[in-house]
Amino acid sequence: MAHIIFIQELEFEFLGVMYISAALKKVGHTTGLIFLNRTNEWIDEIKQKKPDVVAASVMTGLHKRIFSAFKLIKQNFPDIITVAGGPHPTFFPDCINNFEIDAVCRGEGEVAFPEFITQLNLDSEKPVNNFIYKTKTGKKIDFSKVNGHISDLDSLPFADREIYYEHKFMLDIPTRAIISSRGCPFKCGYCFNEKYTEIFGKKGYCRLRSQNLIIKEMKEIVSKYPTESFHFMDDTFTMNKKWLFEFLELYRKEIRIPFVCLGTADKIDDEIVENLKHSGCHSIFFGIECGNENYRINILKKPITNKQIIKAAAILKQKKLPFKAFNIVGFPGETLKQSFETLLLNIEIKTDFPWCALFAPYPGTMLADYAVQLGELDRNYSPDDIPQSFHQNSILKNGDIKQIENLHKFFQTAVLFPFLLPVIKLLIKVKNNFLFNYWFGLVYFLVYFRAEKRSFFKTFIFGLKNMQFLVKK
Repeated sequence: MAHIIFIQELEFEFLGVMYISAALKKVGHTTGLIFLNRTNEWIDEIKQKKPDVVAASVMTGLHKRIFSAFKLIKQNFPDIITVAGGPHPTFFPDCINNFEIDAVCRGEGEVAFPEFITQLNLDSEKPVNNFIYKTKTGKKIDFSKVNGHISDLDSLPFADREIYYEHKFMLDIPTRAIISSRGCPFKCGYCFNEKYTEIFGKKGYCRLRSQNLIIKEMKEIVSKYPTESFHFMDDTFTMNKKWLFEFLELYRKEIRIPFVCLGTADKIDDEIVENLKHSGCHSIFFGIECGNENYRINILKKPITNKQIIKAAAILKQKKLPFKAFNIVGFPGETLKQSFETLLLNIEIKTDFPWCALFAPYPGTMLADYAVQLGELDRNYSPDDIPQSFHQNSILKNGDIKQIENLHKFFQTAVLFPFLLPVIKLLIKVKNNFLFNYWFGLVYFLVYFRAEKRSFFKTFIFGLKNMQFLVKK
């Protein structure tokens, strides 16, 4: 049996890691997790734990940091096999050409990863679905066939939480992440969903778990770990109204612990909000993205109108269910005036927990291609050009982009304190500086603390440790 160590920097529960760890343990392998940012001696931990494989779920923007860690591992322990999975290698499988990467896993790995581990010596040239790997002789085995989506989510073992909770600082965070579904029905131009379904197929992409099985998992979580709230990480928790109401009825009877979830403005109505609130939902999150309706529908390909957004917010306000709105500024071709439309729409609907990012042009998405067409992005740009966080700066060549970057830093402040808008309009004309960045970081974590009802002290410490992902150096 093999020993697999996962590495990551963000102090956050990755459900993908939990599920793959559970699948590996189910067939007898052992797993562990090292947070690279918690110690300067993590390479000594690798030496002590003697893993056969070191793996990571890799996000574009943060990939360079993980690949640097892989490089150090290969230099010190050449026999350890390194595996990159997650979004970045799924869409940019050419990273297998990096000497420090032995294998990449594309798409869902719960079936593929254990299959790959069976030939750990890398002498075999047997293809493994969803995997590209190098043999010991250096030959690249690139099996172009990829498994479709795992159709029966109930067939998967429960997420392995021990891999995170063996770290006390993670156990002490009393909000537990969970999913009831996979897949999103939208194909927004800035998102990976369209490209993902091109690779893995559109049929069966949106899948639901059975309500009873989710309740069983939640009961197990509550019995093992201190739990003050749940966070449903589904792309659209309100996707299927019939399924949702059946689940919430069980949840009220069996669990009834406060939770947060994600929805969409077009699916928010009186009945859904009443059921959510009655069942313990303390806030719901949904995306606005852009306040200009024409841009949202025709360029972003998100078919939700301002009228639907305003109506959804009015219902949530009337039912006293707080909401977070996701926004993006700095889209290709977007003017400062259009960015202000996004801000003003949030002020109009009185968003309780505003959230805003700078647009990141991920290669292969419709919006990235659009940016190239407009001449705002170089044709030869690569994932390496993307900032490590979408809260730092934009790489677009847009005439208004510097003021838009500044507006991003004061977006949350303006929504929460609209009387400051005249001052903010003056401040965004000033050159960006460390005060802007640290003010943004402070407000960001105050909103995060309020939205998810986490411990103020723990949120503050979390914020200090992850400030690097929010502010420019």
